[in-house]
Parts: sequence; structure tokens; C-alpha cells
Amino acid sequence: MAIRTIIIGTIFMLVASCRYDLDVTGVVYTPVAVNERFEMSAQWNSDNPERALTVTTDGYTLIVGSDSHVGGTVNLQRTFQIAEQEGAVALAIAGDVTTGREEDYEVMAMELVAAGDMPVCVVPGNHDLYFEGWPHFFEIFGASSYTFKVNTSDSSDLYIFLDTGGGTLGTSQLVWLQQLLEEERDSHRYTTVITHVNFFRNRFTTSTNILNEELLLLLDLFDRHNVNIVIQGHDHKRYEKKFGTTTYITLDAIRDDNDDASILQLEAGSEGIVYRFIEL
Repeated sequence: MAIRTIIIGTIFMLVASCRYDLDVTGVVYTPVAVNERFEMSAQWNSDNPERALTVTTDGYTLIVGSDSHVGGTVNLQRTFQIAEQEGAVALAIAGDVTTGREEDYEVMAMELVAAGDMPVCVVPGNHDLYFEGWPHFFEIFGASSYTFKVNTSDSSDLYIFLDTGGGTLGTSQLVWLQQLLEEERDSHRYTTVITHVNFFRNRFTTSTNILNEELLLLLDLFDRHNVNIVIQGHDHKRYEKKFGTTTYITLDAIRDDNDDASILQLEAGSEGIVYRFIEL
């Protein structure tokens, strides 16, 4: 009885405080589970060219934002503008690109067209899966788990995009990640992971927390394989943490109603990776 009361009370509070972009059923479950999303992503990766680009120097700029929650597009458009102004080779978005609603995915698709030729690399957040949003994500962006490589004049850098939109990597994605790091990490100068759910929490967001056992495994895995940076969103609040050899960065949300909206600029070069926050 006590457990049922707690569950009913929690649902009531969610409904009572319900915003336009909150799908109450989506908080409880995701219709397309992470292993199925990974299988679809693996097939998409197999059917399409590898995501990679080549630069003629040893250094380059990459911009990362998170939690745009389209509908609103003011800060998203500003992010595209800054990426172009800074000469970024690509833009990454660490999840919660939309509310999950079909009409908001349609808005996002139009924004991508307006962005031009710049590569835009996206992972799903929990909101992108709400309102049965996965088919729309897959149609627009393709795989939710994949790599992106930047080949420089004398080396290459590896970016790994992970699907934590449901709060877990799942078994298939985890095996893929382990094999990827074991087989490819030593072939690249720097390795950066971009995902949605943040590992070191300020607990601003109460939904979609990663499992403790999985978290410990990932922290060890990233440390052993010298992953340089892990970039995350979800909590809408900037946070930086060094654990072992890896720097973990949680980004501010770039949604239009966030007074502290900012993006991350990465400068990768022969001396390392330098990053700074750019206020929107």
C-alpha cells in the first residue's frame, strides 16, 4: 500500500507540474528500448559512409551544445552562428534536441537545412524519446550510437557518441563501446565521448539517472583507455569534474528560457585540448 501511494503521489506531482514537453508515460518507460535503438543504429552505420572529415592543419575547433528543447530556436540559431563565426569543423548536440513531439522534430529538421554544410552530430536525450519520438529522431539524424573522426595533418581524433537517452547504455552498446576502445583508442591522438545523461550529478533533474553499477564500469573504462573528455547535458547546469585521466563536463542548457545558456568550444591541437564556455 505504501509503495502504491508513493507511485500515485509521484505521478500526481508530475501531472500537476506538467509542462508542454513532459510526457508522463515517457518518464516511466521508453517504447523502443536501448538495445533495439542500438541495433537500428548499427545497421544505419553499416549502410552509410563513415562520419569523418579531414582538416589540413593539426588543430581545429568544434562546438558542443545541449538541451535545446526545440520548439524555441533562438539560442539554437545563435549556436549555429557562433559555430560558423569560430570556424568550427562540426557542431555536436548532447541530447534533448527536441521535446520529442513530431512537430518539434519538423522544426529541427528545417533548422538543420538552414545550418548549411556544417556537420551536426546529435545523440538523443530522454526528451527526444518522449511522445514516441525515436522514429522521428532516427529519420532525421540516423544512428544514435556512432563515431565521428577528424583526420588532421599528422594524426586523427576520435569522437564517440553514446545513446543514454533512456538512462542506460544497454548490453549491446556497452559491448560495442568496450571493443571500440580496445581496438581503436591507441590509433587516435585524442578521444572524446559525447552523451546525454551526466555522470556526476547536481540532481537538478530527477529523471533518467544512470545505474550505479554501469557508472562505475564506465568510469573505469574511460580511465583505463585514456578518454580525454566526456561531455554531457541533461542537468541544464554547468559542472566540471576530473576523475582519473578523464575530464567530465556537464553543459548548460541552450533552451531559450535558460538565463545561463552557454555552449562549449573545443580547440584540439598538438599541445592538447583546450576548452572554454561561450555565453549565449
